[in-house]
Order: sequence, then structure tokens, then C-alpha cells
Amino acid sequence: MVLETIPILSVLLIGFATFLILSGRKKRKDSLPLLFLILNGVLLVAMLTFFVNYLWNTNIFSNTPAWFFWSLIILGLVIEIFCLYKKYVPGQIIASATHLFVVFATIFSIGIILLLLAVIELIIVIINLKKETMD
Repeated sequence: MVLETIPILSVLLIGFATFLILSGRKKRKDSLPLLFLILNGVLLVAMLTFFVNYLWNTNIFSNTPAWFFWSLIILGLVIEIFCLYKKYVPGQIIASATHLFVVFATIFSIGIILLLLAVIELIIVIINLKKETMD
């Protein structure tokens, strides 16, 4: 029951990141918001497809290759490092949502570490949002 709330939180974070991207597109003149908007859409479709397949067939974890989950972990880390360097808050939220979603599949192995990483990322996002609103 609690495990099924993790993908829902990931989708809500993706939605919040989309809201921040759309509301801040006028401030940024580069192509970064468009890139992350496309990435947001792809991740949202992938997460929803995986979660719906999980609800129909709980054996989807054993049918999904491990490289899929590892690529999501690496993608989240790359996004997080890039967005920390650029100080781009919506990208940090996307990275946190990606790690939170992978927690859903890997809760009994590396999931606890990814959960802590997602929480740390969200704390950094909150700090950066406060700095951004104060400026």
C-alpha cells in the first residue's frame, strides 16, 4: 500500500517541475526550459506506463532488465549534477522524481540509499527556491 504511493509522488513532482518550467520560461532566454520540458514529458509517460503495467502485473520487476533501472539512476545523477551547476530548480526536481521512482522498484536493495538521495535533493530544491524567491 505504501509502496504504491512512491510513483504517485514522483508523478506529482514531475507535474510541479512542469509548472515551474512553464512559469519561468519567460525569465530564461536559453533552450534549457524547452529541453527539460521535453525530458519531463518523456519521463512522465515512461513512469505512468511502468506504473500502470505494475498495477496489471506485479511481476513486471522480474521482467524488466536491470539496465533500465541503472540507466534511470545514472540519468537522475547526471541531471542533478548539471542542474546544480546551472542552478536550475525544475531540473533538480526532475532528478529527485527520477530517483524517487527508482526507489519503487529497488526498495529492497539500493532503494533506501536512493530514497535518502531524493530527500536530500528535495531539501536542496527548497533552499534554492527560497533563494530564488528572495532575489
